[in-house]
Formats: sequence, structure tokens, C-alpha cells
Amino acid sequence: MNYPNAQSWRKHFQAKVNGQLAWDVPVGGEVGIHGVPNGADKMIDDRQNWTLGCPSLKNQDVDELYQWVQVGTVVEIVR
Repeated sequence: MNYPNAQSWRKHFQAKVNGQLAWDVPVGGEVGIHGVPNGADKMIDDRQNWTLGCPSLKNQDVDELYQWVQVGTVVEIVR
């Protein structure tokens, strides 16, 4: 995943200029593909935006994905 990238840095800086973020707030990081709290698959079905930027999957889908994808694999997220 390509984050933070040039676009996210610009958006972050503009939010500071607009007073939406304090000047000491970092751009972010640690974006990862992860599951939901146990028993909360409905969050995915309802397309709730709760991760602050991380792609989230149902836990069973994460378990399946981790069987095939190794840490460090280049991932392209398409929406």
C-alpha cells in the first residue's frame, strides 16, 4: 500500500492550513488489511466506515487471504 503518498501529504497539509488539524498531528501510518471485532461481520455487510483508512474484511476472509499473501507483498486496492 502506498501511504502516505504525495496526495495524502497534500491533503494532510491542507487540513492543517484550514484549521481542521493541529500542526503537530502526524500524517498517519500503519495502514493494514484487517478483520473486524469478533461477531461484527455486519459492519462489512453494512459498509461501515470505521477503520480510519484501513481496508477491512470479514475475519474469515482475512484468514483466507493470509494463507496466500505474505508480509511485504505489494497490494493494490481498487474500489
